[in-house]
Amino acid sequence: MRSPFQKNLLRAALLVLVMLGMLALLISRQKKHVRQQQADREVKATAEIRQRGYDDPRRRSEKPLDFPDYGDGPVYLLTGDCKELSEDLYQVASQASGKVTSLKLKRAGKTLNQPIDLPLLESILTPRDFSQKYLKFRLRELEAYRELTADKADVKAAGEKFLQAYLFRVTGQPDALSNAELVPLAQKVIELKSNDPLLLTYVALVLCEATGDIDAALSTWTRCIEQLRTSRYPLIVQVYLRLFVVDCRSMVGQGQRDALLVSIVRWLEEESATKQWDDCVHFKLVGIWDQNNVTFRNGLLIGCLKSDKIDPFIKHWLTGLYLADKAWDGRGGRYPGNMSRGEYQFFESNLERGKVHLEYACLLRPDSPYPPFKLISAAMTGLDREYEPVDWFRRSVENRLDQSLPYYRLWNSMLPRWGGNLGQFRSFANHCIDTNRFDTQLPYYAFEILQYLQDNEFVDDWSQQQKFGAKVIIDRFLAQRKKYREAHPGEKLYGDTAYYRTRIGYFLERAGYPQLAMAEYKAAEGDLDYSQLQRSHRPGKFLMCRMFAAQGEVQERVLQFDQKIRAGWFADSKMSDVEQLEQEWQELKQTAGDELAERYYAHTGKMLQQLKAYLKGDWVEFDFQDQGLGWEISENEIDWDREDQNLLICRKTNESQSSWARPLISIEAPFHIQAQVEQIAFHTGEPRIDIRWTELYGNPNAQEEKVPELNIALSSSWSYPKVKIEQPVPFRSLADLKPHFRIYTVDRVPYRHQEQSIRVMRTGMHLMDWKLRADSSEVTLGNYMDLVRFDETAPLRNHLLFRINAKSKSSRLPGSTGFVWKLKDVRLQRLPATDVLPAADSPLEERMTYWEQRVKRDPDDCVARLKLCEVYWEKGLAEELLEQSNQILTRWPELEKIRQYQGLALYKLSRYQEALVSLELAMKEYRDEVDVIMAAAEILAATNDQETRDKKRALQLAEFGKRISDNYKVEFKAMNWANLAVAYAENENYEAALKANQEAIALAPENLIPEFQERQKLYEAAKPYRYPPEE
Repeated sequence: MRSPFQKNLLRAALLVLVMLGMLALLISRQKKHVRQQQADREVKATAEIRQRGYDDPRRRSEKPLDFPDYGDGPVYLLTGDCKELSEDLYQVASQASGKVTSLKLKRAGKTLNQPIDLPLLESILTPRDFSQKYLKFRLRELEAYRELTADKADVKAAGEKFLQAYLFRVTGQPDALSNAELVPLAQKVIELKSNDPLLLTYVALVLCEATGDIDAALSTWTRCIEQLRTSRYPLIVQVYLRLFVVDCRSMVGQGQRDALLVSIVRWLEEESATKQWDDCVHFKLVGIWDQNNVTFRNGLLIGCLKSDKIDPFIKHWLTGLYLADKAWDGRGGRYPGNMSRGEYQFFESNLERGKVHLEYACLLRPDSPYPPFKLISAAMTGLDREYEPVDWFRRSVENRLDQSLPYYRLWNSMLPRWGGNLGQFRSFANHCIDTNRFDTQLPYYAFEILQYLQDNEFVDDWSQQQKFGAKVIIDRFLAQRKKYREAHPGEKLYGDTAYYRTRIGYFLERAGYPQLAMAEYKAAEGDLDYSQLQRSHRPGKFLMCRMFAAQGEVQERVLQFDQKIRAGWFADSKMSDVEQLEQEWQELKQTAGDELAERYYAHTGKMLQQLKAYLKGDWVEFDFQDQGLGWEISENEIDWDREDQNLLICRKTNESQSSWARPLISIEAPFHIQAQVEQIAFHTGEPRIDIRWTELYGNPNAQEEKVPELNIALSSSWSYPKVKIEQPVPFRSLADLKPHFRIYTVDRVPYRHQEQSIRVMRTGMHLMDWKLRADSSEVTLGNYMDLVRFDETAPLRNHLLFRINAKSKSSRLPGSTGFVWKLKDVRLQRLPATDVLPAADSPLEERMTYWEQRVKRDPDDCVARLKLCEVYWEKGLAEELLEQSNQILTRWPELEKIRQYQGLALYKLSRYQEALVSLELAMKEYRDEVDVIMAAAEILAATNDQETRDKKRALQLAEFGKRISDNYKVEFKAMNWANLAVAYAENENYEAALKANQEAIALAPENLIPEFQERQKLYEAAKPYRYPPEE
């Protein structure tokens, strides 16, 4: 007999066995489920690969730019879960946490968690040293070309010359050729008919940048990629080729993106096998990573994780970058208190996991500068138990002293909101100056700190700079720089560039130290980066001249004078105010002490002349005498026409976002402004010239709603005629570029812009004529004119601005000069405040009287003539409408919009064949005019001329007119319903004809009802309507 204890023990053992069996069964089922899931994913992936054609050599050979090339490796998709794919890496990195901690403490030594300091080691690599090494890395391609090319001797010589010059340019060497100087070398290679794929890859890029001919470049790259994949050239060439393809296309398909990603993975596999140029490879890789969006980064990381040939350092580094970015993007700049518990857990878990990978990357490559500076942000949050942000900063600059990103990351951690204090910034700025390495950027970080605090802590409160002690830092910097110059005569300092001279001078100017700012500007000897001074359309060049004029005892007088002359001037301002300013100007200009001060008084003298003409009611002529007196013109390439003082010619480069010119005087609306404009393209793209009425110097941080801006614009889409990329496409000349024009103007909804396609009859100068009032805008632009009534009062206290913007189809590719724009015969006149438009719903007689008087006063007033035509049509005055439209078209044949009223007048007068000709021409330009469409539809259905009658097209037009009436919320009038009924009847749809004609009868005025009733009888008898024989 078993004792109770033995029985209980036996029961427990049996229970344990049963539980173990159930656990084993559960584990077995889970493994089976996982295997099934994996098998399902593989089946799905295989099907998707087949569907995309990635495993089909034939499809890839037909469109090699659109399909990935996996080489001899397996075909795979760039999809998956990054966390799942990196799990093994994470476990390896986690298990090495002890080694990581030891390395961190060993490298920190006595500096662990110590205050901010900047030790300088002479042996540290600087950007100049790295630039030379990176050049050698890229020159491997030149060596490969010399060894492997099949080009003949003369072609090879030209190829070597081009390729060396190109590689010097893209690596930023001091004596490199410019873009323009590279073009003849590239054209020489084409002329000699080189067939080398490496050489032609870069030649096509240079010519594409110069001409904008993307089709020809794609044709060349299509041929090159197939040759490269079977050659022994380095795989980095294929990476560059596919980067160019993606960058030059406005829309990138998945196949092109995957092809680029796979080529990058294969290149990293090739470089990982040698590791000779690791730092250069990582430099290029981080550039690709930073330039692209999160979708691209996700695909690149997955491709690296799926490869077993890529250096583990790259995998850990990219995984850490991806997770850290994911964490901070999810946080979105919010404080923890503004995040939910789940949101903060998401942030913390991703950042912690990313930190593990980045620290392990530091263990694998202690000499890399990239993982440490990313870890600064993790230390800011307190996730790092050993290191403060300053410790990771030191690890980064130990490897690359002058790399800028670690500095800015460290400054984030020094802000009071992250537990820092302003004293740390003062200490850090002084340490930067004390390095005395003015051959590097290090001392200049002192100024960067001051600007950083102004943007991120002081928020444009310049008085905070004085409390901070900026003047002490500035004085130390200037004194130390002076000593360095004396000790190194003839040496060019790091900051001896237009960018830094302007940046320092502009900061000193805004901080309230004009004497120091003038010293910086003078030392530059005219070599300044005016784009900084002119940011947000600020008149920077003019204000710099004012600073030189406002010196000594007259400083306050000059500033008060300047404030008055640039204030907003209304039409009812007093001439005596201008005369007082002129007297003050006469006295002040005698005090000008140098050339820039004299330039200020030349500008203001011109402005006084303009104000006098304005207040007299004369046209104010804004000429460009003496290089634009009275104007602020953005610093692009400007050609001053010495013979024509009314002409400004600006060359806008693709690198600049916009090019602009603005009068220095501020004249308030209502006004009438005219200008002649022209665009000439040297690159594909969409330049847009506009006259803008906008608020300048608005505070972007202001809580109140920004005053909306108004503008009229002429836009042109310059492109080459499309070709099929089958055979080699030669690069076309700039003369082959063709424009397609559109205009933009304000819509009836307040301040929303509408677009209208137009056909410009000729190239060259086009008139932009604009009358702006508080309640309306009248525009004549090229061959387009219109009047728009505002639903709300327009802003009147704004500024005039002439601007050209250009959206290039190859927005990520650099380019040479893209467009030339010309501005000529600019003039402005005040409009009388008493000239008020009649209300839109005022009686027809009142409106007709107003517009007839306007035309009588000014026969050249195109908008008034257009509105008179509209009133005549609405009132049914066909004879008067025909006479007016004929007069306009005789005088201005390019004003195609009037053609519709000529056609409608002829239609009303029963001259149907003539009417149809005019209506067809009108519909080519304006396909949204319901009356025009419906009248043309009726003529095509009801004409007695069998050759003209076209019942199918008549119905298409009639139904189209009804659709756009519904879409645009345009009233479908009685005559329109009658027109629709005629088209239905001609197509033997009498039921629909009866319904439409009944609508016409219900809406028709009394004089039209009998006619529509007669038509109803025809439709009831199943007969179409025909015009009387007298047609």
